[in-house]
Amino acid sequence: ALIDAALAAMLIGDTDAGRTLVVVFSDGIDTCSFTSAALVIETATRVNGVVYAVRSRGDDTDFLHDLASATGGRVVEVGDDGDPGPAFLQVLQEFRRRYVITYTPTGVEAPGWHRLEVRVARRGARVQARAGYFAARR
Repeated sequence: ALIDAALAAMLIGDTDAGRTLVVVFSDGIDTCSFTSAALVIETATRVNGVVYAVRSRGDDTDFLHDLASATGGRVVEVGDDGDPGPAFLQVLQEFRRRYVITYTPTGVEAPGWHRLEVRVARRGARVQARAGYFAARR
């Protein structure tokens, strides 16, 4: 139940204490979830966690990519030798090296999704960020 498990992990880890790291280790195949992938992706845009997916096989479903992208995370593949250790280490190293930038919008009247673009002036820097944020109804 990949989709259900991803939703549960995001909701359990969603706190005000800072960005939570959620690591999903899967082959990318869901066999019995009752929650829709679309609902989980939408929820991912609203929680304060970063989802990294460590994928063990080459099944290229969109769910893991969409989930990671919605939170500013990404998918890391397990190497050909099948050892997941290096992939998990890479996830931890990337998460520890992240800069956290807080953005507090002002004058946003319309509730709902607002696109956000993050850019840096330094050449060679890689930006991995959420595509936007939800403004709450007043």
